[in-house]
Amino acid sequence: MLSWRNGLGTRLFMTVAALTLGAGAASAQGGFAATYQRQWGAAGTGAGQFNAAHAVAYHAGLARVYVADEANHRIQMFDVNGAVLGGWGAWGPGAGELKSPGSIAINPAGDRVYVVERDNHRVQYFSTSGQALGQWGGQGSGDGQFESPGGVAITADGQVLVADKGNQRVQRFTADGGYLGQFGAAGAGAGAFNDPIGVAVGPGGTIFVADSKNYLVQAFSPAGVFENQWGGNGSSTGLFGNEGPTSVIATASGLILVADPGNSRVQVFQLDGSWIGAWGSYGSGNGQFYYPNGAAPGAGGVVFVADELNNRVQVFALSVTLDLPERLYLPLLRR
Repeated sequence: MLSWRNGLGTRLFMTVAALTLGAGAASAQGGFAATYQRQWGAAGTGAGQFNAAHAVAYHAGLARVYVADEANHRIQMFDVNGAVLGGWGAWGPGAGELKSPGSIAINPAGDRVYVVERDNHRVQYFSTSGQALGQWGGQGSGDGQFESPGGVAITADGQVLVADKGNQRVQRFTADGGYLGQFGAAGAGAGAFNDPIGVAVGPGGTIFVADSKNYLVQAFSPAGVFENQWGGNGSSTGLFGNEGPTSVIATASGLILVADPGNSRVQVFQLDGSWIGAWGSYGSGNGQFYYPNGAAPGAGGVVFVADELNNRVQVFALSVTLDLPERLYLPLLRR
């Protein structure tokens, strides 16, 4: 069922010591605290092992964690303590096969798992146990086509938003892939993109986009009209390292979690971009990261982080209440 290839290549990026968490220790920055809880995973191709733990999503109804095991070309399923529940995928272009799966989103009804594939330039959707239900896309720049798509998010009414990274836009679809529209264009101005890689839907339907090469998080109305932006390149609070922001997660309680892999941390903002705090530092110890590339809020203030190049998922308890996100985006890593 499973196929493996080593295709990650080398990534060079700056690291910053933001917060170092020991086992069970709490660290605080800007009045914000995170406590390391546990972890699972190791490098490999076996069940529960990873070749780039690229993205993570949490299904509240099933208390299940889905992980995009990118270079093993599969999705793995776990319980909240890391016990393997199953998985699906093998390298290929066919229905149910995967090429570099990088983004996962669960629909409002909780009966579909949407997966974006960078190298197949498409979106597939599955049952919660991994049965292939449908797909759309293909390489190109036309309506409904993609060029190395990044993130996926689902609106409250079931529409599917896809960050079409190579085409510098966000596209909107029905739940089954019918094209509805798009917004964005190449550039550095307000509402323009330079490799939009992540997308999320927050309270009230606001759309947040991780605009990676512009080092920004941009906010749009539900109709796709530009409203706000924040960020910049650097290692200070609120800035993003030289990989840019790679994923953005909007929670129903009014928090924005942003993966900042170039600085080996996850940053936390209010919906208006005001900085709340951050956690993480470069390394392989408990609470440290080597390319944190996605996060998923769980129950009771817990957050699951895809620590990609450490080939593991780490679990933290935050000092703020994290309601489940209205819709969740986990990223697709650039090459």
